[in-house]
Amino acid sequence: MTRSPRPVRRRRRHRLGAVVLALVVLVAACSSSSGKSSLTVLTPSRKTATVQKDDRFRLSLPENAGTGYHWVLDTRPKASVARSLGSAYVPGGTQPGAPGTQTFTFLAVGAGTATVVVAEYPPGSGTLATQKLTFTVTVE
Repeated sequence: MTRSPRPVRRRRRHRLGAVVLALVVLVAACSSSSGKSSLTVLTPSRKTATVQKDDRFRLSLPENAGTGYHWVLDTRPKASVARSLGSAYVPGGTQPGAPGTQTFTFLAVGAGTATVVVAEYPPGSGTLATQKLTFTVTVE
């Protein structure tokens, strides 16, 4: 019994459709950004910056997740100036206990001053912050 070539054509059409859809999504994602947006990284040694509207800025803080110490967003910026895009922990290596980086990323949405305070807490509940850092970003 021979197979009909029809299922092969369907599979090819589905693959072609998937490729076209992927290209459309990629083009849409690329064109939605003007290309003028930039990313400014702030650290404990660089706590101030000036950015433009639609730029992103990221707080990058050393953290070792294995110790239980962790950074928390203590004070958010004014919503009219900056909007949070989220946070992430980036491991520093593959070795157990290797230090990594905690990041908090924001989008500058309007002119003004964005003040962000982060606090580092030790393991356990009901504890006080071991340190607080204040970052100031001016959006032009």
